[in-house]
Amino acid sequence: MSRRQHGRRWLLAAALALAAGAAQAGIAVIVNPQAGVEQLSKAQVKAIFLGKRKKLPSGEAAQPVNQDEASPLYAAFAKKVLGKSPARLKSYWSAQIFSGRATPPKAVGGDDAVKRFVASTPGGIGYVDSAAVDGSVRVVLEVE
Repeated sequence: MSRRQHGRRWLLAAALALAAGAAQAGIAVIVNPQAGVEQLSKAQVKAIFLGKRKKLPSGEAAQPVNQDEASPLYAAFAKKVLGKSPARLKSYWSAQIFSGRATPPKAVGGDDAVKRFVASTPGGIGYVDSAAVDGSVRVVLEVE
């Protein structure tokens, strides 16, 4: 391979890497604006989405909602916030259900459905692509 061809391949690879990075926006954890919560830590969000914490810091019952399991955002949230792969998360919930300790959050399809659920549900908490956030919800945690 000539230097010129090698240079072109390197430029193409760099451009693809930049495009992939731009396509991956952050994850915004959102709550119902009337929930009385301004900010949550990653540990608090993890506890809510793993069924270990049933209330928001305001005292309101937490109503978590997941993205559909087929969503790339679901996998990113599972890894970056919950510290589990989607397969390990499914196994975790199978054990929780079997033992009667907890049930998984409801799942809906896509950012718009999550925003609608959170905005219309007292104690609603979910996650969306940070580019999808609007005034109908309040961001309490951002994860890159």
